[in-house]
Amino acid sequence: MALCTFPPKASIHQAVAALQSADSLNPNGDTIFLAFADVPAMDVLAYLGAWGLMARSSGTTIKLRGEAKTLAALQVLGFHQLLDIPLASTKANAQPSKASTVGVLPLSPIATEEQQYEAVDAICAIALAAIDNAAAFIPALEWLANEILGNILTHAASGTPGVVCAQYRPKQHRFDIGICDMGRGLLGSLRPAFPEVRSYGQAIDKAIERGATRDPAIGQGNGMAGSFEIV
Repeated sequence: MALCTFPPKASIHQAVAALQSADSLNPNGDTIFLAFADVPAMDVLAYLGAWGLMARSSGTTIKLRGEAKTLAALQVLGFHQLLDIPLASTKANAQPSKASTVGVLPLSPIATEEQQYEAVDAICAIALAAIDNAAAFIPALEWLANEILGNILTHAASGTPGVVCAQYRPKQHRFDIGICDMGRGLLGSLRPAFPEVRSYGQAIDKAIERGATRDPAIGQGNGMAGSFEIV
């Protein structure tokens, strides 16, 4: 049994460090308790969702610890359903309100094109419902979401599904989208075609160059570059 504790407002780097300190980066069928100080940001939540699917595929049992309010929010964000975590194991007595689900795309697996397109539609629907000038940028948002989610299916070579989630925060006027997979990463994908790329930083720089692709027969190399420009 392992206990992994995430600090408040944890970044992805801190989440990885917390899993590593609990010797849980590559789970092997044990029980892992995840203790949350607060609700993670969307990028961290997507990472933990993708990591959790990998852990579940190895037979690992995941249980949660934290305040009832935090665990109820994780329930709204689909953490329990994605990772098959019984609600009783969270001790979350607080029931999420119907209003709290507005503007939320719960954690969703991405393993097929159908799941990809459904997630893109959901992201655009949230934007249209929540943001006054959304119609002006929906085509760009739709293109970006399709490109990044499509990379999971085309390039990641992951043994388990990728994950997407999103949430609009009206008080902050902020729309956060998290997308993650447990695949080979940009370095593993690009280095065979670009042997001069030797670090993850260099791989990111190469990925956002127009025309940089691991295989011209598969992609034109404009997805990451175009997404970067849109963001």
